[in-house]
Amino acid sequence: MNRLLQSDLTKVLIFLILTTVSAAILSPWLFNAGKMIAEVVPARSHHSLLLWFAQKCDNAEFPRYFNRSLLISALLLAGPFIMWMRIGKPPTFRGQNPWTFRLPTSSLPPVSGQPLRANDRFLLHLGTGVFLASGLMLMMMWILLLSGWFVLEEPVLWWDAVKVALITALPVALIEECLFRGVLLGICLRSMRPAAAITVVSIGYASVHFLSPLDGVHLSHPGNLDAGFQMLGLIGQRFLQLHTFFLPWLTLFGIGLILAYARYRSASLWLPIGLHLGWTLIHRTFEPIVELSDRHPAMADLFISPDRKTGILPLSVLLATGILVHVFTRISTEARSTREEKNMAPVG
Repeated sequence: MNRLLQSDLTKVLIFLILTTVSAAILSPWLFNAGKMIAEVVPARSHHSLLLWFAQKCDNAEFPRYFNRSLLISALLLAGPFIMWMRIGKPPTFRGQNPWTFRLPTSSLPPVSGQPLRANDRFLLHLGTGVFLASGLMLMMMWILLLSGWFVLEEPVLWWDAVKVALITALPVALIEECLFRGVLLGICLRSMRPAAAITVVSIGYASVHFLSPLDGVHLSHPGNLDAGFQMLGLIGQRFLQLHTFFLPWLTLFGIGLILAYARYRSASLWLPIGLHLGWTLIHRTFEPIVELSDRHPAMADLFISPDRKTGILPLSVLLATGILVHVFTRISTEARSTREEKNMAPVG
């Protein structure tokens, strides 16, 4: 029993369960607080930022508050979890790991895993990630606007759209990359082979984004203290609806694979942070200013969905991004090896 509790994967499962339960408890309180802010702030303040925040609180429905509660719970539990995991210290002996003792030797990971290391080219990695992700996304949006299937709303408030998108994209990219590719992928790399670790974390990353009920399904009393646990039941029902769940999940799974691969190849979070920031920034910028055109045929949903998140075109963009990330990390790794060899070469 003691060996089971000391396993890295057991600790991850316990962390996820505690995070989910904490979110279910916290979300009704957060929902009620947000709705109170939406009522009080407009009557007592005329500050533009506070009014914007109050409007966001008023428009947000319970699933948004539940997702934010998950994030808050994960951050609050991250400190004790990292101490429990003994991050930065050697993991326990593999032969005593109850999750891996039945696996063949060829399937066991290296004992040391892959800790993050200082990246002296962090600005290059961050900028390259933003450039690759945002550049290909902009190309996709240009194709969609050129086809006439989507149109820009008039007048186009570019600066407002970019400003709001940046406020959202930057913290999301930082927090999600630190949590998923920093902590969780690092833990999995201590417990399994890189390919398996990347796949497992990407599955979890994609699934977390579907922690909301089906469209059109709402809680009757979201302010009740048991609303968070009712939400968990509705979420479970959504995962059973494969015809509406699989394609959007597949897109997020592809994104997770690219981000995890970028972290593994670079042993750093700067490249995945840049990629994540680029994707989120472009998507959130166009979200309020682009709408579906009357010229968008129903059969085109297979090529691009009305929300521009799924379809052949987004998957093709992800494939191209993944190939470019592979090329960049390969060149970067070779350049780093060359620099290290030069530094180790004897002088004279």
